[in-house]
Amino acid sequence: MNNLQVSKGKSQKTVNGGEYVGFGGWLYVYFFGLIVAFGSSLNGIFEKRIFLQDEDYQHLFDSNSESYSSLWKPLLWGEVFVDIITILFVLAIAYYCFKRSSKFPKLAISYMAIVLLSNIALAVLMHFLNATYLTPMIAKKEIAGMVFKSIVYSAIWIPYMLFSQRVKNTYMN
Repeated sequence: MNNLQVSKGKSQKTVNGGEYVGFGGWLYVYFFGLIVAFGSSLNGIFEKRIFLQDEDYQHLFDSNSESYSSLWKPLLWGEVFVDIITILFVLAIAYYCFKRSSKFPKLAISYMAIVLLSNIALAVLMHFLNATYLTPMIAKKEIAGMVFKSIVYSAIWIPYMLFSQRVKNTYMN
């Protein structure tokens, strides 16, 4: 049975004896992160397009060049793939969230798992790419930071999607 709980001049719908329901609370923080990921992915696609087409970087793809590595193209296309997946997932997550569909938490968890696994795979590829050069082309801190952020993001938000009363009340019932 739904009732109304008034707190500090604000009213919020509650269900099950005081548990919150609807978009609010920590979901705002989660969606802020999705907006940042969406913008970052759009920017990433634009930057990779320039990188792949710019004459200054073509020596990286030329097998006759000293700078050549066969890992550059898979790395860049892998990053573009992750950016496209991120954009598609963010749009789908937003749609199902605002429809209050039970697909929202499942889609959010799937997204986080895919991004985590993709970033680990890209980090391994970056490691092997660095091994082909005397001086690493990609900073180890950058590689580790990318994986660390994905692990922390997943470690926070996957349990939230699984155990939050707000998520259960809004999207599971």
